[in-house]
Amino acid sequence: MSVINYTNQLAAEQAKQDAASKENESRAVFEELLNLYTVRATEANYALFKAWAYPLTFAAGEHLIKNKVPGFSPDLTSREEIIAELLEAYPKDERRNWGIRMSTWSLRQLRQERRDQFLRSTLKTSKQAGEYIAGIRKANQGSGYFDKNGIQWPRLLKTIVPKGEVQARDTREDLLWLAKNDIWTFKNRFVLIYGNEQVDSFLQNRV
Repeated sequence: MSVINYTNQLAAEQAKQDAASKENESRAVFEELLNLYTVRATEANYALFKAWAYPLTFAAGEHLIKNKVPGFSPDLTSREEIIAELLEAYPKDERRNWGIRMSTWSLRQLRQERRDQFLRSTLKTSKQAGEYIAGIRKANQGSGYFDKNGIQWPRLLKTIVPKGEVQARDTREDLLWLAKNDIWTFKNRFVLIYGNEQVDSFLQNRV
């Protein structure tokens, strides 16, 4: 193989890896947006977000949702609709009690229940479940953080630029400061978005 052909092959492989990485990152962001906003979990909505911002970032997705950008019209749902769909999987005599319980859940918990229902309906053994989770982790390696339950969260970087500042700060230092001085931001901008397990790993200096 000539040097030129080899170089072209490497470039093609790198482009393929970059495209896969962008797709994985965009998918992870879309899943996180679903955990926080009542956007319907459809491929059409995912394609719409990517058409407006690709690779999709959490900031771009939030901007599109919150600012009602002209021309951007995702298919929306509601907590009530999500709960009604989830209850279809339960025996009729249990739906009332489960409905009362689900009414107290966060949107993230409701979305996770939907994923759990899918897994329960398709994966019948612990071996199948383990292989499924391992496959998902491998396919999305580097694009997100998986907790011990196999739930994927956006990956928290080791440095971060706090709001109102221009220089990056060590993430652990920023989290420790927020935990002591701004508990609302700590809970709603970090634990809620990145997951308690991942945040704790930074606080315990295990990253």
